[in-house]
Amino acid sequence: MTQVAMTLQALKQAGNVGVHSFTLNKIVGTIRGAARIDDLKRMGYQIFSQPEKMGYARGVRYFLLSSPKELEKPQYRLDPVRQVYVQL
Repeated sequence: MTQVAMTLQALKQAGNVGVHSFTLNKIVGTIRGAARIDDLKRMGYQIFSQPEKMGYARGVRYFLLSSPKELEKPQYRLDPVRQVYVQL
């Protein structure tokens, strides 16, 4: 599983609670969690970042707001000429 996939899985599992950057780095096994979040944003995911301290250290809590439309279930319509369903 890629680091991007692990990051996305962690965000989905965290739900409304979100996942702290320190926790995300431990889950993914990298110190570049912010780069993986940026990768997801470039792929079309909407992720909200909220600054938050953990102890005396500053970090960020990430929340997955929505997924890109192209990654969701495809939609189809009937093509009247060919009489087949085509993906929108």
